[in-house]
Amino acid sequence: CAPDHEDKRLAFRLLDAEKECGMALTSSAMIIPAASVCGLYFSHPAARYFTCGAIGDDQLRLWAEKKGIPLEEGRRRAGILNC
Repeated sequence: CAPDHEDKRLAFRLLDAEKECGMALTSSAMIIPAASVCGLYFSHPAARYFTCGAIGDDQLRLWAEKKGIPLEEGRRRAGILNC
């Protein structure tokens, strides 16, 4: 599933990315220039890569509730259509 790109807006505000890096966000939160990336990176000596499947309806509901957004907005942000 797709990440919540709306969180980039917070990162851009905190980092003052437009001024400091010359980067901007489109109305759909995509980064300009296109070769740019934005992410939260955590490290731990025991960390390992893993894969995960689609999130369940219960996870989506809980996540949307914690974000304070309607369920349909959560589906849109997560890239889940017609669930």
